[in-house]
Amino acid sequence: MKYSHLKKISFLPLLIILSILLLSSPLFGQSGKPKAIIIDTGSLGEISKTRIKILDKTLESKLDDYFSIVPKEIYEEAKEEAFQELEDDECTEDQCIMKIQEILQVENAFKMELTYEDGDTQISITWNNQEEKRVVEDYCEGCKTKKLRGTIGRLVEELLGEGNSTKEDERIAEEKRRKEAQKEADLENERQKLAEEKRKVDAERRRIVAEKTKTETKTIPKTRNYVSSNSERMRVRFDSSFVGNHEGKFNAWDETEKSLNLMTISMVFKNNFGVGISTINWAGTTSGGTSWEDFQNWGVSGNFLNGYYVFEETNPNTYWIDDMPLSLTLGTSYPLSLEIKYWSGGTAEANLGSQLISIGATVADDFEIIFNRNYYHFNYESTAYDLTTHTLGIGYFF
Repeated sequence: MKYSHLKKISFLPLLIILSILLLSSPLFGQSGKPKAIIIDTGSLGEISKTRIKILDKTLESKLDDYFSIVPKEIYEEAKEEAFQELEDDECTEDQCIMKIQEILQVENAFKMELTYEDGDTQISITWNNQEEKRVVEDYCEGCKTKKLRGTIGRLVEELLGEGNSTKEDERIAEEKRRKEAQKEADLENERQKLAEEKRKVDAERRRIVAEKTKTETKTIPKTRNYVSSNSERMRVRFDSSFVGNHEGKFNAWDETEKSLNLMTISMVFKNNFGVGISTINWAGTTSGGTSWEDFQNWGVSGNFLNGYYVFEETNPNTYWIDDMPLSLTLGTSYPLSLEIKYWSGGTAEANLGSQLISIGATVADDFEIIFNRNYYHFNYESTAYDLTTHTLGIGYFF
C-alpha cells in the first residue's frame, strides 16, 4: 500500500506533544493501563459497512478493559506524519504501524481482519507490542453479527490471557466470588424453605395431636369409667336356665327329654374373686315299662357352691368392641346338699365336678350381660350323669 506525501503546514508536533500529555492524564487514561492504538479494520468479501462499524466498536470496547485507547483523531494525525516521513519503499503496513507507535510512543497496536465468503466469516486479531506479534483467529459458519461480537470478545481474552494474567486472574476471582455468593444465597434460600416446611409439618403434627387429644377427651372417659367401675366396684350376677338351653344324658344311650331348673346368684368382689350359689332340679320326663326305662325317677337336685375369678379388658385401645369392655370368668363348683336319683329309685349324695366359663359385656355404666357355658358331672359310685347348659345372665355394679 502506497500513500502520497502531502506537504502541508500544521501544528502536528505540538498536537502530538499535547496528546501524549493528555493520554497520560486521568482525563484520557486510567492509572495503570498501558496505551494502545487500533489500526483500521481490514475486510475482504461482501461485508456491510454497518457490520464492520459494529465489530470495530466491539473490539474497541473489549480492549478498553485492558488498555487506554488512543483517540481516533490523534491516531489519524500520527498516521499521516508516518506516511510523510517514510520513503516509498519503506511504507509497508508493518513499517507504518511501527512508525505510528514510535510517533505516539505507544507499545501496543491491534488490528482486526474480516474475511467473508458464502455466509461464513473468519475473524483474525493481531497484537503487535514492538517485541513480538501475536495473532488469534476463528472461523464461524453462517454467524450473524451478534455471534461475531461474542467471538471477538473471546479472541481478545485469548490473545491477552498471558500478557494480562493479573487482570484475567482478578476477573476469574471476581467471577468465582460472585458464583460462591450466589451459591451461598441459594443455599440460604433452600435452608429457609426447609425451615418453613419443618415449621408447617410441626404445626400440622401439633394440630393432629390436639385433635386426637380432643377426640379422646370426648370418647374415652366413658370407657375408662367402665374400666374403673369394673375394677374397683363389686358386682352381683344372676342367671337362670329359663333363658337358655341344656343338654345331658343319664347314660350313654339316653336320648330322652329332661326338665331343668337351674338358678345361680353370685358376687364378684373388688379383687376379681367371686363366689356364688346354685340351686338345681334336673329330672327325666319320660317313663317306661322297667326301672331302667323310667327316667322320671332319675335326676339331680339340691344346692352347690361356685368359685370364680374374673379376667377383664383394662386398655381401651385393645377392646374387641368399641366402648364395651369384655370380661372372661372361669370357675368351678363344690356340692353342698346335692342328691342324685338313679334307676332303682334310690338316692344318694352326689359328687360334683364342673367347668364354668362366662363372657361378660359391659353395656352401660352399671350393667353387664353374661353369656354362660357350664359343664357339670354328677356321680355316685358307678352312676354318672353329664349336663351342659347355655344360659344368659345379667350383672349389676355397685
